[in-house]
Amino acid sequence: VWQGNASTSATIAWNQVSGTDPVLLLDVNDYGRNADEYGLSKLPDRIQEAEGMNNHFVRLDGLLPNMTYYFLVKDSEGTSLRYFFTTAPNHDDRRLPIVAGGDSRNHRDARQDANIMVAKLRPHCVMFGGDFTENDFPQEWQEWFDDWQLSIAEDGRVTPIIVTRGNHEASNRSLIDLFDMRAAGGFYVTTLGG
Repeated sequence: VWQGNASTSATIAWNQVSGTDPVLLLDVNDYGRNADEYGLSKLPDRIQEAEGMNNHFVRLDGLLPNMTYYFLVKDSEGTSLRYFFTTAPNHDDRRLPIVAGGDSRNHRDARQDANIMVAKLRPHCVMFGGDFTENDFPQEWQEWFDDWQLSIAEDGRVTPIIVTRGNHEASNRSLIDLFDMRAAGGFYVTTLGG
């Protein structure tokens, strides 16, 4: 999740389905699933039960612009797959591909197809304009996040998302609890490309 300066900060979020004591491991070098090699180890900054999920958020600051970061989650049951993302460039002369859209509340097949396309296009981020679900119900959100997994490329690349509340989100609480939105009143600025 990107909020604030996308060149130097990000939030990594996941639903902790099982296992205990999760820790995020991060590095600019790709060590695959060799957890002992990763240079940064960070506990979740926030854990929030919401919409039938056990949401964990690790807030990362002081990142380098236009840099690829590799990460995995290790817990009492083992180590996740290795994933990676790239921070935004901090100069306006760099290419900055973005996929923008929203209103994925209906037509789940189209939502899944769009997420598959994100994995293929490999944009810097997705700007999501709200109306994630029809009624803001737990099952709808769980399906939305299941479908979002399709945006992960085969090589483990994840695409950061910038979220906006739509009129089908009952309150800001959905974005706070599911994406760790920290902005007072739901308003924030994300800096891209300097």
